[in-house]
Amino acid sequence: MDFNSHPRKKSIDKSAVSSDDLDSHCLLTEPKVLSLLPPHPNLLRIHNAYEDSSHLHLVLDLCDSPDLQRAVASAGPLPEPEAARILAQLMRAVAHCHRHCVVHRDIKPDNILFDSQGRLRLADFGSAEVISGGEPAAALRGVVGTPYYVAPEVVAGREYGEKVDVWSAGVVLT
Repeated sequence: MDFNSHPRKKSIDKSAVSSDDLDSHCLLTEPKVLSLLPPHPNLLRIHNAYEDSSHLHLVLDLCDSPDLQRAVASAGPLPEPEAARILAQLMRAVAHCHRHCVVHRDIKPDNILFDSQGRLRLADFGSAEVISGGEPAAALRGVVGTPYYVAPEVVAGREYGEKVDVWSAGVVLT
């Protein structure tokens, strides 16, 4: 197996996930979506997934720097050039997902990681949805995501499409 960066293992305790359809769906969604997406420098890459009786284990790229939430909490607001650099990388990741019919649906600072070179890696695809190419933009339903970052149409329970990721990225910038 060829790793461009050191791998890390993310283990999800299956007993902490309720048998609720949404929770069990999220458990399986992340490895599925990450496996479907072609590699991109701004996406966390999955190298392997396996499970035992109690955990689902994902072998992912190592991102040993603080996530965006922790970085801003410790250092304060980012200077405009740094914020612009981060937003550009985030939007490249989002555009790649959308080109491959994936809507992330939970873009927030906690899911924006950085590798050892300081490159942004969009992570946590547990809420993501794969939409069929050619479907109308309004193909998704359901209130999914972190409340402060979700688009108004999601909160209102209306149908929505990939543009909800762009809204969330804009909220991250603010």
